[in-house]
Amino acid sequence: KGRTFRRGEFLQTMRHGLLQRSEARQVLAVVASVADLLSESEDQQQSTFALGNWLAPGCRSFLKMSGVRLLEILREFPEHFNCCCGTASKPIVALVRQDGICE
Repeated sequence: KGRTFRRGEFLQTMRHGLLQRSEARQVLAVVASVADLLSESEDQQQSTFALGNWLAPGCRSFLKMSGVRLLEILREFPEHFNCCCGTASKPIVALVRQDGICE
C-alpha cells in the first residue's frame, strides 16, 4: 500500500521531484488514461466529471489516496491539456494539438 497525503501535499511532492517510482507511474497512468479518453471523444474535450467516470482501473483510487483532484494533476501538464475551458463548477479539459492550439 502506498503513502497517503494531505490535501495539496502530493502536488508539492511531485513538483519537488520527490515521488516514489510507483507514484510517478500512477501519475503517468492517469495522464495516459485521460489522453486516451480525450483522443477517442468526438471533439477531443470532456468535463472532468465525465473523465473521472471513465478513467482506467486504479486511477480513481490513486487520486483519492493522493488527496489530489483530477484537474490539479492535468494542470501540471499544460503542454498536453488545456484546462481553461468550461466553468468553475464544470471544468472542461481539452487536448492541445501538435501546433499548441486547443482542440
